[in-house]
Amino acid sequence: GTALVEILLERTRATVRVLDISEYNLDRLQEAYGKSGRIRPLMGDVRSLPRLQRAMEDVDACFHLAALKHVSIGQFNPAEVHATNVQGTQNVVDAVLDERRVRVCMLCSTDKAVNPTTIYGRSKAMAEDLVLYANRMKGDRPTAFSVYRPGNFFLSSGSVVEKWLRQRESGI
Repeated sequence: GTALVEILLERTRATVRVLDISEYNLDRLQEAYGKSGRIRPLMGDVRSLPRLQRAMEDVDACFHLAALKHVSIGQFNPAEVHATNVQGTQNVVDAVLDERRVRVCMLCSTDKAVNPTTIYGRSKAMAEDLVLYANRMKGDRPTAFSVYRPGNFFLSSGSVVEKWLRQRESGI
């Protein structure tokens, strides 16, 4: 998410709203980019449709990156993974459709959604289906719903690369 914020600030003149449940992450963003005057840190959760609706007011583009993404933890917490990754995505779609002026809604998915074998992968595959199906439900709205499916983001929070670096440092 931080890399996307950086790109948006570099390449556009837009104000960037960042909705996150982590006060710590919002504080870090505010500290790094707050002087630009173009960051709006918003506390909230994709599980809350009313919060998303308020955050989405007068938005031109929505990039949905919120997810519970740790495969092994997700196997023990399927209801939580579903609530965030599936229902949270449906809430994002609904909030975008309610706003009526959003031009782009992009879900950041995962390569694990291809032939999924885990709860996480299945939840992201379903999230992709919800976002892409919204193109059929949007009516005359200008929104293009799309999915971006990368592999691991280098050094992102919870990335396998981060884990490998920790293991190397500790001699494992």
